[in-house]
Amino acid sequence: MDEFTRQDLISLVGAISTALAVFVAMIAILWQSHLTRQVQSVTMLRDYDREFNEEILIKARLVLAESLLSKLNSPTPAGHESENLLIGQYAMVPDFFTTIGILVNKRILDVEMVWSGYYYWVRHYWVLLWPYIETLREKQGDKTYYTNFQRLHNRLNKYQKKRDKLSYRAPTEDALREFLHDEVLKCTVFWKVPTEPAPAPTKA
Repeated sequence: MDEFTRQDLISLVGAISTALAVFVAMIAILWQSHLTRQVQSVTMLRDYDREFNEEILIKARLVLAESLLSKLNSPTPAGHESENLLIGQYAMVPDFFTTIGILVNKRILDVEMVWSGYYYWVRHYWVLLWPYIETLREKQGDKTYYTNFQRLHNRLNKYQKKRDKLSYRAPTEDALREFLHDEVLKCTVFWKVPTEPAPAPTKA
């Protein structure tokens, strides 16, 4: 009986050791997967940050910010907003955040990293563009326009609230105007306007 008990104990210890080894291996795999996603997120955000500050998107941000600032200073009656601010070059900005929103929803991009890099723009641009998005949805009879941008805005607001333990407050009109002035200034400064070639020297 004693011999059987010792053998049983040895088997039990072996089973527990195997289970622990499997558990540790699973934790290691999950941790490695987490690190891989973090590295992937950093790499992708670096690429998107480069795109956000390239000339083509800088120009789009500039013309959009100038147009929104003009409309903010000369308000359009409610319900008469034009969806023209969501086509062509203007649309490049909300389209950019739509893409970021899709990647966050798919958990390809880390929420904290996106919040750190883009919340300032998402928070203000969504509030500024919402009347035009709402008009576009109503005119097209399609409520799915820019839903991923909207989800990104809501997700980052939720993260902000959790981080600072404060309830969300939409930007005031003065804050929106300050944001647009700042955006115009930054885009003007960073916009790499091609310089014209210097004229060839004339012969004496």
